[in-house]
Formats: sequence, C-alpha cells, structure tokens
Amino acid sequence: MVECDLSSSHTRPSSGIIAMSPCIADVMTWTSLTVRPDCTAREALNAMVAIEADEIFIVDQQDRFCGILTDYELLKAEVNGSLEESTVAGLMQRSTTALTPDQPLSTAISLFRDGRRARIPVIREGRLLGVIQRRDILRVLSDRAMATAPCAIAPPKFLQHPTGERRESELRALEAVR
Repeated sequence: MVECDLSSSHTRPSSGIIAMSPCIADVMTWTSLTVRPDCTAREALNAMVAIEADEIFIVDQQDRFCGILTDYELLKAEVNGSLEESTVAGLMQRSTTALTPDQPLSTAISLFRDGRRARIPVIREGRLLGVIQRRDILRVLSDRAMATAPCAIAPPKFLQHPTGERRESELRALEAVR
C-alpha cells in the first residue's frame, strides 16, 4: 500500500510528487458538488448545468456516497416524459466504481482506460471525499513532461467571428497564455 499525506487539500501535485509514485490523494480534487437522493431530477439538472458537469454525485444526510446521476439518465427521463416527476433516487446509478485516496494512481489510470468515464468518486468508510478525474492524471503527465522537456506554448488560434470580433472567452484564453 502506498503511504499518502491526506492532510493537504491541494488539487495539483507539487514537484516532489512527480519524482515519486503518486497516489490518488496526491492529485484528486477534494471537494465535489453533491445532491441528495430526495432532490428532484430538475434540481439535479440545474446543479449540473450551473457547474457545467455531465454527472453529479449523490450523498445521503450523513454524506455517505449513494451513487451517480449522469446527463444520460436525465436525457432518458426527458425522452420518456418523466423528468419533471422523477427524483434523483429513481434515476441514479447505485452501483459504481469508487476509489480510496490511498490507492496508487495507476489504479485510476487502469479504470480510465475504457474511456467511458471521465471521473471516479473517491471515498473512505463510505463517505465521499472528492473525485479523481482524467484531467487530474493528464496534469501529472504534463508536469512530468514539462520537468524533462519544457517547450514553448503557442497561443491558440481561433476562428474569426463573422462580425470580425472575438468572443469574450477567446480573449480571456488569449490573455491566459500571454
């Protein structure tokens, strides 16, 4: 078993972690938006849209992990005409893979290989601690690559808006790379 310091709440590994074999706690996001099983499907949908997520974790009153609700279940409920009267408990996936923070990062990488999931809940003693995402692992890989072979990052190229103006989000992205 890999030893980890679970007292930190960072989401980005420090340079010292790159040299070691990181565990999930070293790179995971320690918080995640959750909803309760008794919430309406509409409330869950609104929460997912607000944070631009395609799934949301479900916890009970004691913050025990119950399952996941994905955009797919919400779309199925809408197509079936049952979205408005559905609760999260009636739509969520109850059996799902979860990880613990002390597991090696290689375990998460193995689970992400199938390409069907972008994030996996991280739990301890049934309680949701946070989430490990594919992009967390990509960040570690990027940090490793930059540590061995730094390169210049070219600013992104954007298609010109028909009016000749750039969208505000494009301008912010350009500023971020400068």
